[in-house]
Amino acid sequence: MNIKILFFAKIRELLNIENTVIELNEQSTLNDLINILHKNYPIIKNIFVIYSLNKEYIYDNNIILNNNDIIALIPPISGG
Repeated sequence: MNIKILFFAKIRELLNIENTVIELNEQSTLNDLINILHKNYPIIKNIFVIYSLNKEYIYDNNIILNNNDIIALIPPISGG
């Protein structure tokens, strides 16, 4: 199955990409995806990230993903 990944703010700047698609096995969890992202983009390991699934924040890394889900990686945003 394919999962679309959206990168925002500092992560987008560091990776110099807006999005990508990652292929996962059926019944894969958010945690499985995070492990692949850390392998493919090691710099993400050092950034606190909030995840959203299809525009809803998620806090359970054991949630099972479905084909064509969209996961956004949202780091803390600061400004003034």
